[in-house]
Amino acid sequence: VGAGEGGRGGGGRNTVTSVGRTAAGCLATVLSGQPQLPASTLAWINALRAEAGNRLDVLTLPTLRDEEWRFTDISQLTKLSFSPALSATYLETADIAHFYVEEASTRLVLVDGIHAPQLSSVTSNSGMVVSNLPTVLATHAAAIEAHLGRHAAFRDNVFAALNTAFLHDAAVIVVPRNVALAAPVHRLFIATPKEAVTTPRCLVVAETGSVVPGLGDYGQFSPPRVAVEPCLTRAVPRVR
Repeated sequence: VGAGEGGRGGGGRNTVTSVGRTAAGCLATVLSGQPQLPASTLAWINALRAEAGNRLDVLTLPTLRDEEWRFTDISQLTKLSFSPALSATYLETADIAHFYVEEASTRLVLVDGIHAPQLSSVTSNSGMVVSNLPTVLATHAAAIEAHLGRHAAFRDNVFAALNTAFLHDAAVIVVPRNVALAAPVHRLFIATPKEAVTTPRCLVVAETGSVVPGLGDYGQFSPPRVAVEPCLTRAVPRVR
């Protein structure tokens, strides 16, 4: 269940018209893992998580009766037992090298929604910052607070709310004013096969006059001879 931040918000307002159990009721097993998340040192992030969790007590999961979901039946998800992914599976470069984009000199990799520095390759360029959420918060807290959770419409979108309730890491890119990048920044989100909910998130803060070509890929790593287990992942990348 992924989310991102950007100018257009959550990719459209997700108005749920079905009558049924709330998301909190359907996803009780998933939400039981929320208390396992370590509290942030920043009160506003803890408040953001709490508000998103409260929205899950109101919002319901979409059904085939909802216009935007009439071709996608997710009812089976409510019958499976998912746990939140609180740690990333360790992968090596050879495991995911086929996902790499040669044109990108900067690559930011998150596995199961959590930053994987051993797989990432970041080139310093004109003051651009490319890292994960905890790292960027240490130096750009004000800029992050101004945008994180402001554009992903979690108050009306059940999946954005679920993502925000488990907010603990994210891919973050900050591009200074009037900086134009020639090579793309590759954001790579990898899910590993386990019965888990992953919450990938991306925030791009591109200041006035900046140009940042970006690529966002989502893949799944499946070890040889290992059956792929159910994994609930939804991503909504946005740029601000």
